[in-house]
Amino acid sequence: YNFAGAMKKVLLKMQKQEGKGRDIVIPSKQNGASIISSSVLRYIEVVGHELYFTTETGVFCYHRKSLKEFVSELPADSFAYSSNHCVVNFKYVSCLKGNQIILTDGTELDITRSKKKEFIERFMAYIR
Repeated sequence: YNFAGAMKKVLLKMQKQEGKGRDIVIPSKQNGASIISSSVLRYIEVVGHELYFTTETGVFCYHRKSLKEFVSELPADSFAYSSNHCVVNFKYVSCLKGNQIILTDGTELDITRSKKKEFIERFMAYIR
């Protein structure tokens, strides 16, 4: 399998889809709510009972809705669970290395064995 060729396809697809995404509202403990496009959302992670939304511009924290509820608002073809507590946007995946997902900004996220096969299958469908 030619990973470099596949990544070129991903980059081309990302350029075509730039700016596309659904707006989601992230209520915040600090300042009311933020509206962001799902296209700038890198990943959502559960830590304790709080959700952390990592975007191109920063991290937002929210504590009332479940991860599953937010995932239902995201484009299904662009996001997948890497574990029971983390959902990743394929747009920001740079490579997969063992049980790690490396994002374009260098962030390393764990991928569990139970989610790995489905994640890879959905990622491959995304880049095609």
